[in-house]
Amino acid sequence: YAKRRKMGDGVIPLPSMAAAGDSLAQELKDIKSLMNQLLAHSRLQTTSMASMENKMGTMVDKLNYLKARNSQLETSMQQTQKSLQTTRSFMHNANSNLMQRLDILENRQRYKEALIKN
Repeated sequence: YAKRRKMGDGVIPLPSMAAAGDSLAQELKDIKSLMNQLLAHSRLQTTSMASMENKMGTMVDKLNYLKARNSQLETSMQQTQKSLQTTRSFMHNANSNLMQRLDILENRQRYKEALIKN
């Protein structure tokens, strides 16, 4: 008995081994649960990232549209500016012509008045 007892000192009794096995099984379940949570979170992150990428793509499309629209507006403004310059030049010439005609009419009027006096 003493010899057996000496050999059995390092042996874990069966009930303790069963408890350790249960504990280990519980630990494995906990690890599995944590891994599933991590996987779910990872999927959520992936979905969230895809959503962000879509939103960024939409924003880039809008930005490109706005750049193109801005370019069109700049071209339109330049054309309008040229048109205004042409109109201003035309109005200036028309005004000069009217002033010359007015001078001619005033000179004719003075000439007629001078003829009447003499």
